[in-house]
Amino acid sequence: MILAILLIMGSVLGSFFNVLIYRVPRGLSIVRPASSCPACGTRIRPRDNVPVLGYIALGGRCRSCGERISPRYIVVELLAGIVPALLYARYGLGLEFSVYVALSYVLLIVSFVDLDHKIIPDKITLPGLAVGLVAAPLLGLTTFAGSLIGAAVGGGALYLVAILGALVF
Repeated sequence: MILAILLIMGSVLGSFFNVLIYRVPRGLSIVRPASSCPACGTRIRPRDNVPVLGYIALGGRCRSCGERISPRYIVVELLAGIVPALLYARYGLGLEFSVYVALSYVLLIVSFVDLDHKIIPDKITLPGLAVGLVAAPLLGLTTFAGSLIGAAVGGGALYLVAILGALVF
């Protein structure tokens, strides 16, 4: 029963993650306007917006214009449902489960934004960084100081690559 709930709740979150993946890199509001077809602009009906099932019922096409809807939408929804189910099977409900689900969701969103736009928005990664900084000591993986050092070294290395990339390219 818990697995079914996790699959459903995760897929619902996955639908919202698709909103983040589409709108955050474009600087759009994640609240308004309501979801619409990227091709024709017609607002998506609530029954068509049901995670996974709506996509299947529509055959992966817009009800209004018939334009193909990217399979990425259903993939994100399915992954967002499967991830917590797998983590629950491994860790049960608890702190580890919660932390790993949160970090997995950040990685899911960041991965698809990066695939589409070749960017990794701070609005998504910085909350993940905060979770990691606090969670690692709580899970006994390191001390808080160790978390800070790891974040500084990892972030510094990425920043150095960005600077060098800008100079070279």
